Amino acid sequence: MKNKYASWVSIPVLLIPAVSFALCQYTDATLQRQCLTNEAQQRAQQQAQLQAQQTAQQRAQQQLQQQGQQTAQQRLQQHLQQQAQQRTGQQQTQLPATAATRTPYVAQQNQSTTSRAAGTSSTAASPASASAPRVATAPPRSAVHSVYSVPPAWVAARAANGSMKLTSAGSASVLRDINSTRKNLAGINKRPIPSGQVTSRNDGSLTVATPDGRQFDVRPNGTLASFVGGGKTAAFGANGQIRSVHTPTMDIARFSHGQRTVVVRRPDNSVLFSTGPHTGYLQRTIARNNRSLVQRTYAVGNAHYTRLFAPYNYHGVALVNYVPTVAYSPAFYGWASQQWQAPVAHAWPGTAAPWHAYYGSYFTTSPTYAGAPWLLTDFILAQTLSEAFQMESQPPQRAVQAADASSDASASDSIEAPATAPITPQIKQALGTQVQQQLNIEMASSSDPERAAATNGLPQVLVRNHLFVVSAPLNVTTAGGQLCAVSPGDVLQLNAAPAKDATAADLKVSSSRQADCPAGAQVSVSLEDLQEMHNSFRAKLDAGLEALHGAQGKGDLPAAPQVAMAQPPRPVEALPTEATNVQAELASAQEQANVNETDVAEKTLSPALI
Repeated sequence: MKNKYASWVSIPVLLIPAVSFALCQYTDATLQRQCLTNEAQQRAQQQAQLQAQQTAQQRAQQQLQQQGQQTAQQRLQQHLQQQAQQRTGQQQTQLPATAATRTPYVAQQNQSTTSRAAGTSSTAASPASASAPRVATAPPRSAVHSVYSVPPAWVAARAANGSMKLTSAGSASVLRDINSTRKNLAGINKRPIPSGQVTSRNDGSLTVATPDGRQFDVRPNGTLASFVGGGKTAAFGANGQIRSVHTPTMDIARFSHGQRTVVVRRPDNSVLFSTGPHTGYLQRTIARNNRSLVQRTYAVGNAHYTRLFAPYNYHGVALVNYVPTVAYSPAFYGWASQQWQAPVAHAWPGTAAPWHAYYGSYFTTSPTYAGAPWLLTDFILAQTLSEAFQMESQPPQRAVQAADASSDASASDSIEAPATAPITPQIKQALGTQVQQQLNIEMASSSDPERAAATNGLPQVLVRNHLFVVSAPLNVTTAGGQLCAVSPGDVLQLNAAPAKDATAADLKVSSSRQADCPAGAQVSVSLEDLQEMHNSFRAKLDAGLEALHGAQGKGDLPAAPQVAMAQPPRPVEALPTEATNVQAELASAQEQANVNETDVAEKTLSPALI
């Protein structure tokens, strides 16, 4: 209506100049010039008035649009707040959620080891909750297609968060609907959910509590998400495969590339961390020079080695920091951190190894190197992937198989990368710069060993855009609340330093392999896991420095200055001997994990808990 009114107002404004020009034709020349001058002035005034009216009209329209946008934004914010409140209430009624299995340091007096199991983000659980860890459940979703319906007559009670406790008849009917769809699924999803009390939530998921004390969390599409009962906690993927299992003494987690990690907490407070029958480490606390250190004895195939770590606390989290066993002269660190006079084409001896071809689409060594930092970068990445090759016993397991998922794509609580996002030259360049920075820190520490602990910990690298190379498989949570996996060799970029007292940080996936978290995904990673990545980075850098120290001046590598080689490497910490047969311990842990997984698969959905 306002637009029509403005159009009608403009008609006389446009007609006045024409009428004025017609009247001027009947006057003499002087009067005609004066008339035309007046007419021109009038025309200018009229045009100015018209332009002012149009400007006012545009401003009014803009104000209306802005008011509409503000109103819409306010309504959207109110809607999101309501959803957040509902989700908070829903999460309080869901089964407790787990996190990615990892073995951070736990002080001797804790009498247990904090652990995380495959499910959600890798946040630490308190030792007191080791016997009942949190289990992952599907994130809240809107407009999810459920395979069941709940008539109002079946609702026995409603909670403030919107969840509905069903009557006995309603529970039985919903379970019939759920179980009728499970016949066509795979894995544990083929078996029916036992009878019990059903609670339905706003996101379409269900909790089923059986009379014998078991509790099941079921996705809207009918697939089993998690289970608690009989002293065990388990989480399952939408494909019906086990995602994690927890007992009072063992944590088991499975990942996207067939890896399985097993954490065993032993009565003597030592911890066994197994990534395969012949890979992993045994961790124990030792006393050295009036201080406590954490000793880990690693086994990778037939190779054995020991590393030491110094415990410390950050943001209230118990962490362990890698302790180098050898230090070089400041001049050698200085030479290793600088560019060479000309790029060097280095022939890598490991390119014929099976792991190199296996990861060929994801990582390749550079043809030339401008300096030792970038040569050492490829060394770190190659060592990480070589160790990862020992863990991956089978092709990637798809997180959700097409035959197992509901027709509603939102029924899945996990995501995965459809294709590999390889490590780019730009990522390598950034990692090389970080190697330079770390070498400068090592050089300062070699001159002042007392400063080493203060300058080499995790807080020094928790800066925006810092890159972390994943060193062990993890299941993490995205910003959207979905689960995904990161594997050794994936690269994560820190968004910003974590807030004060935060126990986790937000990172972006910079590169990843197929079936891992997609590149660009925002994920949350615990401080313990970031510390492990930093420890691995430093330990592999030390191994690279040792190799460089022995190979400089040979073959295609330039020679270091004489001053850099004049002082031999000096020991920092003497490594203790480990009498335990670590490989036998790791094999035993994997066998016990098989027993626990079989027990969960056979007894979880039995009519009654045995």
